[in-house]
Amino acid sequence: MTYLFPVVGGANYFDDFGQPRGQGPHEGNDLVTVKGTPVVAVQDGVVSLDYGPRSGYMITLRSSTREFYYIHLNNDRRRDDGRGGPATAYARGLREGMRVRAGEVIGYVGDSGDAESTVPHLHFEEHLLDRTVLNPYRNLRRAPVLLFGRPLSAAGTTEAEPVTLDMNGRLAWIADDDGGPRIALRLSRVRMVGGARLPSRRLVVVRASEDVAQELDGVPRGTVVALRTAPAVPSLARQQLRAGAWQAASVLGIAR
Repeated sequence: MTYLFPVVGGANYFDDFGQPRGQGPHEGNDLVTVKGTPVVAVQDGVVSLDYGPRSGYMITLRSSTREFYYIHLNNDRRRDDGRGGPATAYARGLREGMRVRAGEVIGYVGDSGDAESTVPHLHFEEHLLDRTVLNPYRNLRRAPVLLFGRPLSAAGTTEAEPVTLDMNGRLAWIADDDGGPRIALRLSRVRMVGGARLPSRRLVVVRASEDVAQELDGVPRGTVVALRTAPAVPSLARQQLRAGAWQAASVLGIAR
C-alpha cells in the first residue's frame, strides 16, 4: 500500500505506534512540524469533519481501501489563542462528505484537543475499512513528500487550476538535449504566484524555452537568477519539483 506523505514538506517523526498513552496504546504516528503547515489528502477519497475534546479538529479521509485520520488540526489565529476554529483547521471550501483528490490541501497542522500542551504536530492514523488499526510508519517512510499542496478542485471539476512558480537560485548548469534546453538551479526561494513560499533548499532542473536559454547563455555558474515558470496544472510530479516537470518561461532577473 502506497500513498502520499500527509504533511507538505515532510515532518520529524519516529515509530511511536503502540507507545503507552493516558487513554491506551498510541494508534498512529505523530508528525512534528510548524503550526499551520498544510496537510494533503494522501489518496483520493471522501472526507468527514469532526471535533472532540481529545482529538480537537480532525478529518477522516475514506479511500477505496483505507481510512486515514488527521488529528489535532490548527485552532489558533495567533500563537496559542484557541480562537481559530474550523476556519484555521480546514482548507477553505472543504465540506462534510466532499470528494477530494490526492495532493489537495485539506487542513493545517496544529495542537487542538489534548495536544495543547505539546508541540504542534499531526497525529496520523491508518485503518482498514473494517476499522482495524495499522501502524502507518513503514508506509510513511516510503511515501512521496510534496513541496506544495494544490488547492481543492472546484465542485464538478476533475482538473485543478494552473499555477505559476517564481524560482530564485544560483545557476548550476545549462544543457541542451533532444528534449530542448534544460536549466539547473540551486534554489534559495520558491513562491507560488499569488500564494505562499514553498520549501526550497534543493537542486531543481527545469525545461526552458529557447528565449530563456539564450538570455542565460554565457551567464557564469553560481550567478543568482530568478525564473518564472509557464502556468501548469500541479501534477504530483510538479508538486515534488521533479526534474523536467516545470518549464521556465521567462527570466525575471540576473544578479550582474
